[in-house]
Amino acid sequence: YISGIDCFGSMRDLESKTLRAVGAPSKRFSEDALRILRLFRFAATLNFSIDERTLDAALKQSGGLENISRERIAIELKKAVMGQNIKAISPLIESGALKFLGLNGCPDFSKLEKLNKNPLLSLFAFLYLANCDVVAVLDELKESNINKKYAADMLKLLKHDAPKTKTDLKILLCNFSSDILTDYFELKEALANKDLSRLKDLLSETPRIVNVYVSG
Repeated sequence: YISGIDCFGSMRDLESKTLRAVGAPSKRFSEDALRILRLFRFAATLNFSIDERTLDAALKQSGGLENISRERIAIELKKAVMGQNIKAISPLIESGALKFLGLNGCPDFSKLEKLNKNPLLSLFAFLYLANCDVVAVLDELKESNINKKYAADMLKLLKHDAPKTKTDLKILLCNFSSDILTDYFELKEALANKDLSRLKDLLSETPRIVNVYVSG
């Protein structure tokens, strides 16, 4: 967009909520493969559709993502899974473009959409529902040991039924922070379609343990 002249039809694309590469899509993606992941991240976070020609070029050249630093990939993926239209990234996963991370299939997006978003829970739930080795994928993405511990703790919690009494809850609090238990209840509600508000209330009434997990 230069001096009031829309050279590339960008205003039209904004109005139609369409993502389109400038010029030849294959050239844009060959210049920087990370643009492929950003394309899907924008689709997920902005709830835009992807132009067919742009989508086709992105999927054909997605092999270039393997050459991108894992830290940069992690940044884009974490933003995408926080998006209001997270299922927009499904074509990239279904194409096998992220297999090198250990991501082989799509999650149940309907369950993900039920979560109140926060970065750690969203990424964990995305990988867990995609039947990944969650800790291994986080390791591949160069995530911190603290974040990998969060995932390992969540996996331990998910092997058991939700606590039924305040005593059960206090026992869990001996081994897990109140913050991860909050996330655990959130995920259990989405997975089992149950109302765990009573447990959340009990947790809020119990002295909190300091959270040690960070999203970086």
